[in-house]
Amino acid sequence: MMDVETIIKNIIVKQISNDETQIELLPETNLQSIGMDSIRFIKMIVYIEKELNIEYPDDKLLIAESGTLRQITTIVENCLYNL
Repeated sequence: MMDVETIIKNIIVKQISNDETQIELLPETNLQSIGMDSIRFIKMIVYIEKELNIEYPDDKLLIAESGTLRQITTIVENCLYNL
C-alpha cells in the first residue's frame, strides 16, 4: 500500500500535468508555481476526500493554507489519524 504522501502526490500531478509535461513535485513546491489554480485545487481536494474517505477541513480549503504537498499531507494525516 502506498503512503499518504505518495497518494496525494499522484493526485496533484494528475490535476496539473498533461501527457506532454513531467512535473517534479517536491514536498515544499508551491502548487501555484506549477500550474495549480483554484478550480483544479477544489477538484483535487474532492478527489483526495473520495480516495481517502476523509472530510477535508473547511478552514484549510485555501491554496494559502494548503499550497504544498507537505501541507496537504499533514492535513490529510491529521484527518486520517485524528491528530
